[in-house]
Amino acid sequence: MLLCNIVIASYCEGRHMVRVIAVPKMSVSPHEPLLVGSRVSITIDLGVMFGNLRLLTESMEVWLICSDHFSVEKGKEVLRLSAEEIRAGHRKLHFPVTVQAVEKTEPPTIQALFSYNGRPCGKIERTFRLAAAR
Repeated sequence: MLLCNIVIASYCEGRHMVRVIAVPKMSVSPHEPLLVGSRVSITIDLGVMFGNLRLLTESMEVWLICSDHFSVEKGKEVLRLSAEEIRAGHRKLHFPVTVQAVEKTEPPTIQALFSYNGRPCGKIERTFRLAAAR
């Protein structure tokens, strides 16, 4: 799994730039390989955060974008974490996803896109192993 930093917010304080940074990760339950036809939970965890979290005043939105191998439950494609939740340490979002049988050459991939205060601030991506239903 590749970890990356996302800059959630940047503020100027005098001559200094102050940033709030997260190191998000994506996990799945149950673990891989994912069975075609099964429902799984994709968890997006903002993980370790750096900077002054009191600077966060807006909600963060997370979009789950999937290859045709997956279907996110309708109405759950975009989830939000309020600034209060993030500051209190509640940094996980759970997306209900169904694994679908697809004859595609592209790998089964899920991306999480992050925005803060209406502005894109990063993304993470993961490719999954699938298995036929028994």
